[in-house]
Amino acid sequence: MKYFIVFLPVFLLQQIVLGQPVSLSDTANQYDYVVITVPEFKAACEAFKLHKETFRNFKVLIVDTSEIFSEFDSSLIKQDNIRNFISYAGTFWKNPKPKYFLIAGDLSKIPNYEFESVPGYEQTDTARSDYYYTTSKYSNSNEISFCVGRIAARNGSELNNYFNKVIQYEGNSNLSSWNNNILILSDDQYTTEGNDDDLWITMSLNLGKLAPDYMNVKYFFEDDSSQYYGPKDSIVHFINNDGAAAVFFVGHGNSSVFTHEQYFTFNDVDLIHNGNKYFITFFVGSQYFSRDTIGSITDKFLFSEGGSIGALNYVGEHYLQPNNDFLSKCIKYIFTNPGYTLGETWRNALKPATFQNKLINIFGDPSLKLKFDILADKPPENILPAAYSLKQNYPNPFNPITAIKFILPEDGMVQMKVYNILGNEVATILNSFYKAGEHTVNFNAADLSSGVYFYTIKSKNFTQTKKMMLLK
Repeated sequence: MKYFIVFLPVFLLQQIVLGQPVSLSDTANQYDYVVITVPEFKAACEAFKLHKETFRNFKVLIVDTSEIFSEFDSSLIKQDNIRNFISYAGTFWKNPKPKYFLIAGDLSKIPNYEFESVPGYEQTDTARSDYYYTTSKYSNSNEISFCVGRIAARNGSELNNYFNKVIQYEGNSNLSSWNNNILILSDDQYTTEGNDDDLWITMSLNLGKLAPDYMNVKYFFEDDSSQYYGPKDSIVHFINNDGAAAVFFVGHGNSSVFTHEQYFTFNDVDLIHNGNKYFITFFVGSQYFSRDTIGSITDKFLFSEGGSIGALNYVGEHYLQPNNDFLSKCIKYIFTNPGYTLGETWRNALKPATFQNKLINIFGDPSLKLKFDILADKPPENILPAAYSLKQNYPNPFNPITAIKFILPEDGMVQMKVYNILGNEVATILNSFYKAGEHTVNFNAADLSSGVYFYTIKSKNFTQTKKMMLLK
């Protein structure tokens, strides 16, 4: 009897701490949300589970890969067994069946699938996708059945950083003005064979136009000389101070660099200290899935203490047109219906299922809902200037830096060059796309000698020249 009295409290304590073991093949299971992780990360997922059960009224199950493989082991390929479990749970468990699945771990811990190549399509070592986890093995269709997101965490610290952000974001029911901001960052030009056009800029402007009136859209272009004197400074200042619900990167890119000119790099994420103003990230150009030991910009945004709480991104190489179509649909769904989750937006934007759909992953919590105010007053229309104008530089005379202001009544390419008194071109200040309005650019004449110079602006049919003096 003594042994029984001692054993019972220990047994009960084990059930309280560890929970009643769940048979994954039991069709009586009833969960809304399943977190799939590895044994060493299981404890780190408990706070997220409690949050979802408290604030979203979900019933959440955390299951590790060893538990899955003990019941689903028909294949030698680990990811096939994980897919079998997801398909089984989403098909045969009791209603409401799991709608959301979150994979917590990078590819070395929980692998996924290489997508098949097609003629003319370059496959890379990072072109891997969670797509097949979203389709049911019990369905003859390749339509998406489940919303599966991934936190490609390599350690518990990265996982905790991400979970803490979601808990803070969803735990605060207040709406702020930044919840209605969208930031679009654009490469300046897209060069095709024999053609140099402004495809990226056109794509950026078209995406912005799709946002509803109550969302405020802000653009930064690669060569934009803004009030913070440079695009990178402008991006960091806007995200950290103004805040945004979503940030779109429109242009060439890879896992560590946005645009070939390194407009924004992997290490620049360290400059983001945006408090609790977390955002969703979209990459319109190529963006690679994280490798086992080397993260991507997307990952770093998720794992940093600031940054983002989710992303919908292509992985590997892809074609621009389906990417543009996908993001256009994302704006339609996620910014017009406060009830849409990241997973639902992703699934609706990908219909019908195509090869391209297999290249898009959800990074982060698929049940996440963006916060914004559909009743917010429409921002006042900007009163555009009536005419072009080039202002006198200030200071003048100068040594060696001066500011030049110009005004545009409409969007367009702007070229500004400097000439000496003989009419020889000595510098190009800018050659970039600018939106209508007032702009200021800095000119550094450190390489020029003292004397009189002329600066000329050209935009569409407008040309104007003014004189300035450099005194060293």
